[in-house]
Amino acid sequence: MFQEPTVFVLGAGASWHYGFPTGEELIREIHSEAKILLEDLKKMARFGNVYVLDYSLQETGLEREHVTPDDQPFDWRELRDQCKDLMKRLVTINPLVIDYFLGQNKHLQTIGRLLIGAALLSAESRQRPLKAGQEEKHDWYRFILYKLCENCVDSSDLLNNLVTFVTFNYDISLDTYLKRALSSTALFDTKDVQTFLSNDRIVHVYGSLQAAAALRETCASESFPEPEGTQAKEAFVKWNTIYWRSRLIRVIDPRDKPNNEQALQIARGHIKEASNLYILGYGFDQNNNQRIGLDALHPAKQGIPAPHRVHFTNFGDSARINKRAGRLLAADESIFLQQGHMIQAGIRYTEKSIRNVYEALAVDFDL
Repeated sequence: MFQEPTVFVLGAGASWHYGFPTGEELIREIHSEAKILLEDLKKMARFGNVYVLDYSLQETGLEREHVTPDDQPFDWRELRDQCKDLMKRLVTINPLVIDYFLGQNKHLQTIGRLLIGAALLSAESRQRPLKAGQEEKHDWYRFILYKLCENCVDSSDLLNNLVTFVTFNYDISLDTYLKRALSSTALFDTKDVQTFLSNDRIVHVYGSLQAAAALRETCASESFPEPEGTQAKEAFVKWNTIYWRSRLIRVIDPRDKPNNEQALQIARGHIKEASNLYILGYGFDQNNNQRIGLDALHPAKQGIPAPHRVHFTNFGDSARINKRAGRLLAADESIFLQQGHMIQAGIRYTEKSIRNVYEALAVDFDL
């Protein structure tokens, strides 16, 4: 088990193993989802007020009970125009990062959040059990499970694990895996599993997808002709699900992200108390370092308690990541360029792996 306070900081590269898009791939998928939304809007608009999305109702301030089939037909143009505007700007600008794009196009933030949710939920729906042999390269969550269960004799021993997770990712694949895997371990009682996973065990610092959506009742009628009516209803249920599951993606604009102060404060507290820190699939963005308290690792701030041991991944040995990590961890941007993937012994024990997250945990880092 994790007997010393341990924190895992997870960036997009950690979720990549489970099929979730990162960086420019996410932008391409958002554009594809926008195309799908436009086609689905055409299907729903044919039926007037029957399939008005909860997204549209929230944006226009209407209540569903006030939008009946007998009312004046709902105006779908605003949502269609937003979708087209986003698609056009994505193609014209071709941004590197969706956050900054939406920060610079504030009028598209709400629909941007919806389409981020659509891209991630599409990836979630494509997930399937890994084929034989693939687990050796991808399924790194099982290392965490093994360590959690190690030396547990009684169910309550699970609660003695001193580990937390601080993730920048919206997906809940880790949350879902730990809940399912621990519940499937006969040693552990359901109550202990629930307790273990509560109390900010996993902190999504910028929000997350919801695990389930409680969809509102629709005034859908079964009298509509096939296949148009069925297709419209399927589109309605799909986009309502996406809307409700993506609402906890709290903020998009990087300049507004510090407003999520409660989650950030919890993350800073975990990192401040950690003895061991694993930084996986993370890009060492300076703003994000400051927001979660990683800047306390800088040698100039040694008066602040900080982890004794730091392990981080830099898949492919990116020079950009090496320099960022060097500036943060050693006040020397060249130190990890010089030492490659070897151990750097300085103020604290610091170790880098140039492998993917699974291989780093399997081969390089000693949990």
